[in-house]
This record gives sequence, C-alpha cells and structure tokens, in this order.
Amino acid sequence: MAQHEAPRPDMTCGSQARAQGSEATAMAMPMPAPLALRAAMLDARDALMIISYQLIIRVLFLARRWNY
Repeated sequence: MAQHEAPRPDMTCGSQARAQGSEATAMAMPMPAPLALRAAMLDARDALMIISYQLIIRVLFLARRWNY
C-alpha cells in the first residue's frame, strides 16, 4: 500500500503575494524580550512617569503662585 502525495497547485500571483506578506510580517514581529530586560524597561517607564508628574505639579504650583 503505497501512499501517493497529491500534486500541489501552482501558486497564483495573489497567493504568492500573501505568502510573501506573511513572511515579512513574521520578520517584523518583535522577539520576546528576556524578563530582565522587560523588568528594566518597566522600571524606566515608572521612573519617567514619576518625574513627569513631579514636573507637572511644580509647574501648576508656580502658575498658581504667579497668578496665571
């Protein structure tokens, strides 16, 4: 009992473009970052948010003080 493989249909222009698009999408997808890098990025984001909030509070305080 020999198993015969069905002949594959030739790729049309549209299906070939879709296949190339999926390869480009796969190449453009970001690689998962290691946990240490991800934690460092989250820490940096939190620090930048804290600094920005402090600056906003200082600007509002000065604006109230100078009657703006």
